[in-house]
Parts: sequence; structure tokens; C-alpha cells
Amino acid sequence: MKEEREKVAVSKQDVQEVYTSQQNILNYRKKLEKRLEDLKYNLELHESPAYRLSSITTDEGNNDPNVGRIVGEVDDASSSSSSTTVHKDERIQEIVEEMESTRDSIARLIREQDLEYEEFLKMDVQREKERQLKKQAELDRIAQKKQRAQWLRDNLKAEPSTDEKNNNNFAITNILIRLPSGAALKRRFRTSDVIQDILDFIDSQQLIDKDYYIVTNHPKQSYNQPTMTLNDAQLYPSITLYVMEQ
Repeated sequence: MKEEREKVAVSKQDVQEVYTSQQNILNYRKKLEKRLEDLKYNLELHESPAYRLSSITTDEGNNDPNVGRIVGEVDDASSSSSSTTVHKDERIQEIVEEMESTRDSIARLIREQDLEYEEFLKMDVQREKERQLKKQAELDRIAQKKQRAQWLRDNLKAEPSTDEKNNNNFAITNILIRLPSGAALKRRFRTSDVIQDILDFIDSQQLIDKDYYIVTNHPKQSYNQPTMTLNDAQLYPSITLYVMEQ
């Protein structure tokens, strides 16, 4: 359970990191696109006739609109207008180059964003695949456990009767089994039965999901020899066993 929580935490952290990275890229991309719009506007402004006329009039220091109009019409013959045209062309070239560079930057960001998102999707698909495999393995384990429990219930040795006990005081033993949950199981066994018979009885109840072993408290002893008889283990005429999960 702890491992599952850690995996969920890691998954959420991965999502957050990708989200933050994508947001940073998106914000930077918006800035570049805004800059590109500004450059387009500047380019249109520099190429407009009004800008050319305004530049020429300003350069000549003449505020008379009639003079500006006349100069605008004959700027090819004016050395001042030629200088202005060269300056304007240089500025247009600078704007065009910056626009191309900005477009390249935007395209690179888009590629990086797509690659990062594709990589995250691959990781997410792989994580989901592993989760499904683990889930299926757990379902298979539970199904097998149920099948085994049913088989054990169908094939357990019959519980000896009280009459059989009366015939031989030590042929029968009463076993009380304390489970980790606090629940208790009680059953009669023959002293000729083996430790595995007790384990099979516990498994048939489907009350324990983990691996376990059985112990006595007085004396403190574990029983891990499945073929040992209850007589040899001295688990008679009555005994309390404790199930300990591993």
C-alpha cells in the first residue's frame, strides 16, 4: 500500500513538472508571438507612404505640409530623401531578420513542446500498462486463492466426532486458532494429523491474505514442519495457536 501511494505521488509530481514546463514554454511562445506581431506592425509602418513622407519632412526640418507633399513626390531626386530611403531599407531589413529569427524560435519551441508532451504520453502509457499488469496479477492471485480455498474445503479431512474422543482420550485434540484480526477458529483434529492439516484448515477459511506461520505462546514456539504430527508436536489435548503474518 505504501509503495502504491509512493507511485501515485511520483505520478502526480511528473504531471506537475510537465505542466509547469509546458506553461513556461507556452508563456515564452506568447511573448515571441507578441513580438512578431509588433515587428509586423513596424514593417508595415516603415513601408507605408505616410511614413516615407513623414520621414522626409522631418529630415528636412520643414513643417509646411505643402512642402512635405512636394518633397514626397520628388524624393527620388533628393539626396536627403535618398538617405532616408537607405535608412528605411536598413531598418526594414533588420525587422525582417528579427521576424525570421522570432519565427524560428517559435517553431523550435513548438517542436520542444511536442516532443516533451509525446515523451510524457509514452511514460503515462507505460505507467498505465504496468498498473494494469499489476492489477491483473492481483486478480489472478485472488482467484487462485479462492480456487485453492474451495478445493481445501472440499478435500479437508473430516472433523473427528466427540465419540471418537471418548474412545481414546489422546486421539483427539481441540485446537483454538487466534487470527491477527482477533477472530478465532476452533476445530478438533486427530493427534495423528499433521501441521499441514491445520494450515489447510486456516487457508480454507480465506481470512488471511498474507503469508503467515503459527506459534504457541506457552511455550513460545513456531511450527514450520508441515509433516510433523500433532502428537509429536505435543499439540494435545487442547492448545491455542496464534497466526503470525510475515
